Amino acid sequence: MKKSVFFASVLTFVYLMISCDDTIGTDAKDIVFPENNVSFQYHVHPFLKLNCSYVGCHSDESAAGGVVLTNYSTLFLSPGMVINGDPDKSRLIQVIENKLPHFTYFYRGNILENHKTGMRKWVAEGAINN
Repeated sequence: MKKSVFFASVLTFVYLMISCDDTIGTDAKDIVFPENNVSFQYHVHPFLKLNCSYVGCHSDESAAGGVVLTNYSTLFLSPGMVINGDPDKSRLIQVIENKLPHFTYFYRGNILENHKTGMRKWVAEGAINN
């Protein structure tokens, strides 16, 4: 019994590591946030697709930790994930900036400094669905 539980745990871990590294194929450098007027459609959504909302992580299918980050409305289903106008209290920003632990390991090499400041700016600007 113990061996089967251990084996299942190892398989789950391997699946999460493989799928969390299997992103949409976009290069992180292709997602560039402006200094102001950050757009959900053109900046935030592509960033989330690349780094968070794919199968094995925070997609509709997997919902790791019960969190789905696939579209604008799902960002607000998990209490405190995005607090309009307050990036310091938004869990999403805290995770992106490594201020709040993230349960699983994920490839942070896709998260550039421009992404961190851009996501912070989007929330500060009111987290608008634009």
